[in-house]
Amino acid sequence: MALFCAVAFSIGYCMKNSIQLILLLLLPVCGFARDGFVIKGKITGIKNGTVAVLPAASDTEDSEGGKLELSEPVRIVNGEFTYFGKVDRPRVVKLKISTRFVNVFLENAYYEINCSLDSLHGSKLTGGTLNGQYWAFVGAGHGDMVADIRKVAHTEIGPGLPIHLPATERT
Repeated sequence: MALFCAVAFSIGYCMKNSIQLILLLLLPVCGFARDGFVIKGKITGIKNGTVAVLPAASDTEDSEGGKLELSEPVRIVNGEFTYFGKVDRPRVVKLKISTRFVNVFLENAYYEINCSLDSLHGSKLTGGTLNGQYWAFVGAGHGDMVADIRKVAHTEIGPGLPIHLPATERT
């Protein structure tokens, strides 16, 4: 009888540990199965501060009524942070990390940034297909797209440009 109890206890103990091990291994997968974006960062040169995603334009609503769902700013603790949110479509936003601003082409994807505060730049953010393409385009020497569009806004292609210029610049 004692042998039976010992075997039953061992099987129960192993089963319990196996289930805990499986749940532990699945935890990272469950954490990233979100409907939205995740920005996880480690920034050296800063111990504490905040991270926020801000609209690049002055409003948070586009012409079709789409919205950028912004979370409250999150705290940076020992240089690390995790920010969650959701966008209805890919859009350019400003990522504010402490006192610095970085342009990001944001879509519902997983992003990571790992750099120093001094070297903080949008190209340091990995993840998201469009952000990588955007920074590859800018890095290839194409410069400031808005400035380039402003140069041709008064030509025959100006009315078809997908940018909203103030009325004083359209004429």
